[in-house]
Amino acid sequence: MSEFLKEGYIIKLGDNFFKVIGSEPFNYKTNDSTTDEFTVISTAASSGFKDITNLEPSEVPMRLYQVRVGIQDGCAYYFKIPTGTNRWGVDEDKDVGYIDNIKSPYFEANDIYEFFLIHDYYPSVNASNAVGISVIPCVYFEGMKYDIERLSSNDAQRLRSEGKPYKEIILGGVKVSE
Repeated sequence: MSEFLKEGYIIKLGDNFFKVIGSEPFNYKTNDSTTDEFTVISTAASSGFKDITNLEPSEVPMRLYQVRVGIQDGCAYYFKIPTGTNRWGVDEDKDVGYIDNIKSPYFEANDIYEFFLIHDYYPSVNASNAVGISVIPCVYFEGMKYDIERLSSNDAQRLRSEGKPYKEIILGGVKVSE
């Protein structure tokens, strides 16, 4: 299982460097707040992509989220991270890129499907009902919230030379081809 970042980590996001200055665990279950992301979907139907805006990190203070996904029901969940970019699929067939309760069980979220988020970078999820009854889709998100501060490249290089742990972060979990 991949590790969560710790205070003091130096991270690289794109061309920018940051330092983790604080962290706290979090969990969020869809339809478990004042926002109901999903409604009942019948057998062989899908929900359409729903924005999970409760997973949008704040800009002030600057936050980074490390997120894992657990699935409760028999639906197949397709993700777009950020909201317009398909994840876990291939260019030719988007229907293979989904997470279900076999790939990532509800309270045992598989870190293979882990992703990172910053402000304006949150997921959209489409639930496709493959079970024999109508269901209200449910996705369980868990992970860590990090407070981060921007570093100059000189400061980042100095801290790395002092042995501070370092990690390059790819937002959304995969590189996007240009």
